[in-house]
Amino acid sequence: MKKTKNLLIIDDEVKILELFKLHFEDTEFNITTLDKGSDFEQQFVSLCPDAIITDIFLEPNYNGIEIAKLARSVIPKIPIFIISSYQPEDFKGNELEDIHNLNVINFTSKPFHFDEYIKLIQDTLC
Repeated sequence: MKKTKNLLIIDDEVKILELFKLHFEDTEFNITTLDKGSDFEQQFVSLCPDAIITDIFLEPNYNGIEIAKLARSVIPKIPIFIISSYQPEDFKGNELEDIHNLNVINFTSKPFHFDEYIKLIQDTLC
């Protein structure tokens, strides 16, 4: 299949990134992965992704909310999907309010079904 869309996926769990690559292999998406949120700023502009999937909690000094804000400051309408091993009721801070204010396309708790997630992204981007 011809790769026509670029997805940037940020997660500090390398196994999750490997699963994304495996499951998206036969789709129209080029997958670029980062295992550190701090690498995002250096690579975002050069990668020019069509959408971003990010874990909400990454390194102690970086998180998916910050990534979403930075991405939206450069490409205001870029679709952003947030994943987390936490359930919404586990959040202690303003994360849910931030997700809502950033108009994130979807928040999904891990584990999830990749087939359904791929369909969600295809429906959003294609």
